[in-house]
Amino acid sequence: MFSDLAQLVVKQWISGGLHPNKVPSIEAIIEEFLSVGITPTNEVLEVLSCLNGFDDGEMDGDCFNFWSIEKIIKEKRPNLDIVEFADFLIDSHCYGFKEESDKSTGLYIVYSDNDKIKIADSFLQFFQLYLSDTAKLFA
Repeated sequence: MFSDLAQLVVKQWISGGLHPNKVPSIEAIIEEFLSVGITPTNEVLEVLSCLNGFDDGEMDGDCFNFWSIEKIIKEKRPNLDIVEFADFLIDSHCYGFKEESDKSTGLYIVYSDNDKIKIADSFLQFFQLYLSDTAKLFA
């Protein structure tokens, strides 16, 4: 279950001196996403109801910044089919997700609107790599 993995992620953030944001209700997440025309999948709801990023401007030991839901919505680019949720080294590149044709969620490195590389088939896989082998998150 993702919530068990999320607890490990939050523990790592806290031990690294980061300040995780309070997680909102499922209803609040849905409302935020619908405000920009996105219907979040069950997987997205499960993840964002456990992880809401950490303080904006902070980076973990691997130079990742995971965004709050408010920042995800604020940074949503209408011309991009991927919803970005994190960045590396102060926007060197971003990480995003999109619903795939089979209703699964693909996770991508986003270098630009036209340059993106799929790196995981689910949030579970992405965060397992984040905790165990971050080098694989750089394609």
